[in-house]
Amino acid sequence: MYKHIFWFLILLPIVCPAGVPSLELQRHVVDYINQEYGKKYTHPLPKIILVSDKELLAECLQSPPRCQCVGVEALFFKVTGEHYFGKLLLKNNFNPDKIEHRALLVHEFVHWVQYIENRIHHIDRETEAYTMQNKYREDHGLEPFHNITQWVMNECKDDVLDEKVIFFTVIIFCILVVYFFKKCLLTS
Repeated sequence: MYKHIFWFLILLPIVCPAGVPSLELQRHVVDYINQEYGKKYTHPLPKIILVSDKELLAECLQSPPRCQCVGVEALFFKVTGEHYFGKLLLKNNFNPDKIEHRALLVHEFVHWVQYIENRIHHIDRETEAYTMQNKYREDHGLEPFHNITQWVMNECKDDVLDEKVIFFTVIIFCILVVYFFKKCLLTS
């Protein structure tokens, strides 16, 4: 019986290596971003929470733009607590030993920087984050993702279209209200 427990304890880290990125890894990512941007970000780090695929998708679907939910691996939220700046949800299979997972962390920490700098345009934010993620991948011997801007535009075109439709609908509504208001004033 003890033999089975022994093998379980030996194989557990290999089978389930997931874990919240260490403070050391988070600082490594921030140092990488500081170096690339030529700045020094010293804000409190985001609160990192590991969640299941289902929980991550559910959170994503509650947060526009929903285009980001296609193959979602992580989410960054603009919330601030007493000892953290932002909240980062990672899939619970996050493995800090994998370069592609560390590159994903770089992507999400770019969103942390964007939050610090109060940048809001979705397409630009995602393009910047994927560009930095690609650079990290290349710097560590992995192939970059291809044509990131086009991918982001394709994934988010419906959300951008929705924003334009809403904008023009509001404008047309306002014109109609003014038109009928004037017509009512002229007839009375």
